[in-house]
Amino acid sequence: MRTLAELLTLTDVDPADPTGPLTGELTEDWAQGRAGFGGAVAAMGLAAWHRRGGGQRPLRSVMVDFVRPTAPGPVRLVVQLLGEGRSTRHANVRVEQDGACTATLTIVEGEGRASPLRQPAPSAAPLPEDAVEFSYIEGMSPAFTRHFTYRMAPGAMPFANAPRAGMDGVVRNNDGQPVDLPALLCLADAFPAPVLAMVGWPTPISTATWLLNIVDALPTDGGAGWWRYRSGAVAVGDGYADVDGWLWAPDGRLIATSRQLVAEFAKA
Repeated sequence: MRTLAELLTLTDVDPADPTGPLTGELTEDWAQGRAGFGGAVAAMGLAAWHRRGGGQRPLRSVMVDFVRPTAPGPVRLVVQLLGEGRSTRHANVRVEQDGACTATLTIVEGEGRASPLRQPAPSAAPLPEDAVEFSYIEGMSPAFTRHFTYRMAPGAMPFANAPRAGMDGVVRNNDGQPVDLPALLCLADAFPAPVLAMVGWPTPISTATWLLNIVDALPTDGGAGWWRYRSGAVAVGDGYADVDGWLWAPDGRLIATSRQLVAEFAKA
């Protein structure tokens, strides 16, 4: 298997052009069915932005539009700075395969500033005592889940036939490396879509859009350990689910919130 750091090793298409497209390889172990794991695709896009001058200001938001599946194989990434002000920078990364766009990222960076407004973020709730480890099963689990270890509450895990869509548990990286921003994107997308808790059998799903907002700084100690995760659906209907998610660091601070539009293909 390739570590995340290895996955994010990108090269210039034209070494003589320091602003041009980059290339990388999305490997099979970072796949989710026929497509690449969305968190890994987003991480590659963010890594491309950092290669092209990003990362000088705090990351505030990443919006990902999954246009079509990004399959394992070569990936081309095109970075464009959309605008820059005194405190913010907006950039776009276009992910391509075989000349077609498979995903786009809109990235917002912004400096902090003094403000009298403050609302404390909710602290992480304790993990339920009956949480169980969600192990990788060859031939059944998505390939990318081998890079993570999960513990989930029994009533809020895939195929629980639950009356409502929700996921509840903790997750950690298996590579033992510090959690940086690309790794954060992977952790935030590592859990299954909560709508899968409503069915009792494997059901295809696909994320159409994903918005991740960064609400606090990454842990200074590298963030080793369990990251607390919870998600739920605002609404489910017409084959789509509107999903909220929250990710807390091992130190209990809320680091990121997310919003996804998920297409589900459950059969009656």
